[in-house]
Amino acid sequence: MNVPLFKIEFPELERLSEGERRSIVASCLEADGIKLLQKRSMLCMRVCWSLLAASAIGSVVLLQSGVSARVCALLAAGVFSFSVLALALCIYLFHSRTRQLLRKLIAEKTKTTDAQ
Repeated sequence: MNVPLFKIEFPELERLSEGERRSIVASCLEADGIKLLQKRSMLCMRVCWSLLAASAIGSVVLLQSGVSARVCALLAAGVFSFSVLALALCIYLFHSRTRQLLRKLIAEKTKTTDAQ
């Protein structure tokens, strides 16, 4: 089951046939800029998940070292909240940057298609 969270529409492609649309979008998705953006986004998400894991491990270590449970819980909740918000921000930024880059690449492709 594929449920898209974000839908991007390209009015530049409305005048083209479905096959041409798919080929242009597929070729744009294979561009180096998109792949670099995907790598950066995945790195950001990995850092967020690592912070989340470090928070859990740090809480256990602090509890065993004698720090009060309340302090550990507050610290873990703070780091957890920060990492979840950062993860959501990473997803949003990836979507908006991808949309901008795809629009630019599609505009370039349609100009070269029109020139031919």
